[in-house]
Amino acid sequence: MTNITIYTMDSNLIFGIRPVAEAIEAGKQIEKLYIRKGAEGQLMQELKDLCMRHRLHYQEVPVEKLNRLKRGEKLEKNRQIRIK
Repeated sequence: MTNITIYTMDSNLIFGIRPVAEAIEAGKQIEKLYIRKGAEGQLMQELKDLCMRHRLHYQEVPVEKLNRLKRGEKLEKNRQIRIK
């Protein structure tokens, strides 16, 4: 299950709490940040605190939206692989 997704300004999608936190700490420009509605736990709280420190807004969304984004990313990667 995906808990979090971000869109970066260079149109990349990043999934997962730790990769997203690393992207924020690395100073990547974040276009959109989605967190699964109701997601809890220490890591999630740390990520929310990190967002506050970096003044990043996030949107809590149903898990279905995150799953659609992830499924779309896999389809896009598969198309790119076939083209090459």
